[in-house]
Parts: sequence; C-alpha cells; structure tokens
Amino acid sequence: MAEKENYVIRVEGNVVEVSPEVYYAYFHMERQERGQEEKKQRNAVVSYAYDRFSWMEDELFRQIIGEAGMNFGGRIPWRI
Repeated sequence: MAEKENYVIRVEGNVVEVSPEVYYAYFHMERQERGQEEKKQRNAVVSYAYDRFSWMEDELFRQIIGEAGMNFGGRIPWRI
C-alpha cells in the first residue's frame, strides 16, 4: 500500500496537516466513538445525566404527586 504524502484532519473547521501517527490516532479514536454510538442505537440505550439539581426535581415531583394523591409505588415515572 502506498503511503499518503499529506495527512490532514479538520480541527474546528480548519484543515490541519499532521504526522501520520496523529492522523491514524485521530481516525482510530473517531471510529471507536462512532462504533460506540452505533452500539447504543442498536441496543436502544438511553443515557441520563444526573446532575446536582436532579434530586430537587425528584423531590418536587414527589411533593406534587403526593399532594394530588397519586401513587407511583415510590418510583418517578421518568426514572423507571
């Protein structure tokens, strides 16, 4: 296989010439990331980021449904 003369990648919209090692590392990493995303879609994985305010939302929701007399068995519907 013939070696390429120029190795370029796109960084923030700009084309940058790089060494062969950087080029192959960049595209290897990109392909791995794409493979993980494809795997998530194939297996119907849904990600949820639990941030520092989520517990407040949960508590507020529990108070609201408690006052309304609803019972979800201690679970929050969107966190099942």
